[in-house]
Amino acid sequence: MYKYGFFRDIKDTLYKVVIITDYQQYNSNLGQGQGEEITLLANPISIEYEGADDIFASVRCSTMTVRFLQERFDESLNNSLGNNVFVTLQKEEGGKYKTMWQGFSTPNAYNQPFVNVVGDEFELECQDALSTLKYCYFEKQNTKNHLTIKDYIQLAFFQLGSIYKTCIYPTTPNNILDMCIPQENWFDEDDEPMSYLEILEE
Repeated sequence: MYKYGFFRDIKDTLYKVVIITDYQQYNSNLGQGQGEEITLLANPISIEYEGADDIFASVRCSTMTVRFLQERFDESLNNSLGNNVFVTLQKEEGGKYKTMWQGFSTPNAYNQPFVNVVGDEFELECQDALSTLKYCYFEKQNTKNHLTIKDYIQLAFFQLGSIYKTCIYPTTPNNILDMCIPQENWFDEDDEPMSYLEILEE
């Protein structure tokens, strides 16, 4: 099941918000087929970036809030998983929609009323797909060889399934992406693993 809504900015550019409430089961249906149209509010979305005071804000972890009218209580929007309610913001360009932001609703964000009141305003808090790696913990790989930095990056993005199609590596001197790091570095003194997001930050 998915929900969708439209709004225009001050320049009359058309945007579309798509919410898929069971992404793990229907991840191939990104807004295709029949869905339920929702009414977005006057201030339909807001996006906040970590470290938004520098030029790298757009590639940092971010959160997006979607505001719309809730006709009835919808338990599918309240999910304990960090990667099951998929949300994407798309911009219309030349008759096609270009993805501007994508991620998942923040787990256990129980901010909707349990009383069925028609026309309640509802805010769905979301986190970008990269941020969900904080819920995915490193598992030791069964290999005798040390893994490279590039291996760890690929393992992290593998946790996100098919959300990201391309990973562009920067041009680096001395083949730093081929530098090996022992897997033991990602476990603490209690043998607890780090999350993939922490590994990427390292």
